[in-house]
Amino acid sequence: MTDGAGNAVPGPITRAVLNRHKTDPRAVFVHRSGNGTALSYPGNAPATPVMYGRVDRETFELGGLTRRFTFLTWHAVFRTSGIGAGIAGWKGAVLGIAGDLDDWHQLDHYTAVTLALDERDRPVAVTLQHHNYMRTHLIGRDMRLPDDGRLRVDVAIRSNELYLHRDGRTVRRAVGFLNADTVGYVVTDGDPPFRAADDITDPAYEVDYRLVFLPPSDAFYTFQGFLGEKRLLPGRSGPPGADYNTLPRFKPKHVQMIAYH
Repeated sequence: MTDGAGNAVPGPITRAVLNRHKTDPRAVFVHRSGNGTALSYPGNAPATPVMYGRVDRETFELGGLTRRFTFLTWHAVFRTSGIGAGIAGWKGAVLGIAGDLDDWHQLDHYTAVTLALDERDRPVAVTLQHHNYMRTHLIGRDMRLPDDGRLRVDVAIRSNELYLHRDGRTVRRAVGFLNADTVGYVVTDGDPPFRAADDITDPAYEVDYRLVFLPPSDAFYTFQGFLGEKRLLPGRSGPPGADYNTLPRFKPKHVQMIAYH
């Protein structure tokens, strides 16, 4: 790890060290083989994968009514993030010249699922992070919860993006950014844009994990530098903290829930 001045930070790099440098926008934490696992803070690899959970409560106006929602979020964390496995072969070959398709950038923690509960603690919506945008599904309209109440989510091959569970190998329409040119492909039968790289899910087994809670101010959420190697090609550098998953105007959880439906 290096600080904003490019000086090496003496190890080991612990949670406390990351938090001391979390407001330094030029600090860089590089993941190296044998340096633990991105499923937890660096150290000994845990026997069981970890997901980071948090609880947010928001009061907002909607339709002239004051609503009070609770948002439960789970972050699944991966050491590397790759290009969607559904990318066309020739495009993948060309892109592979610029970098490793399996390790497009280090650390992937923008892999989150948020369950929205209404004032009576009833689950009403699920918002999933997809690349540089999100997708909200209304419970009872767009989807239904299993009888046991356990939300089932699939992890896309190579890109790690999260999708509602489907049995068998499934191609999921995906783009790098959601905008006027790409939204038609993602949500309707529009033609794929040139830069589309679909995700593929093919669930093979259920992952058992530990649920861990961190303070909302922790470096995992608020680190302003690079939580991964800084690389020359745009889009290949490690990300900042998990709170920087979208534009500031979309930060409130209820805005994300509504805007991405």
